[in-house]
Amino acid sequence: MPKFISISMLGAPELQKKLRALPITTQKKVVRKATRDAAKAIARPAKAKAPRGSTGRLKQNIRVRAMKRSRRRVGHIISTGTRQQMGIAADPKKYYYPAGQELGNVKTRERRFLKDALAQEQDRVMSQLKRDIAAGIEREAGK
Repeated sequence: MPKFISISMLGAPELQKKLRALPITTQKKVVRKATRDAAKAIARPAKAKAPRGSTGRLKQNIRVRAMKRSRRRVGHIISTGTRQQMGIAADPKKYYYPAGQELGNVKTRERRFLKDALAQEQDRVMSQLKRDIAAGIEREAGK
């Protein structure tokens, strides 16, 4: 099991040092809360940009979920719902509607609602992530 969480992608070595000083369970707690808030900030514009379609299920099913438990990763993902939630038949010949909208296919052009939302919010979300991790470190170190 790792002894620390790497946040080197944020480009903040001073935060990395402060985070490493905390116990691994506390590190995970701090990073988990910060990534949830960051994912929510991306999910909001993704919902707004998602095509409505005939049922509106794609917009309704965009959600932030915790990643599967792992000793190596901590974080959150933005999901578009299962086939059942989207009302798509289990027939493997039918394409998965959210992927078809995001990436395009033979019948439709790409609409890139998730990628555009990430590009639009990236700078703001990265600075928010740094602030949230720093605030979490201070909060946990003060206990």
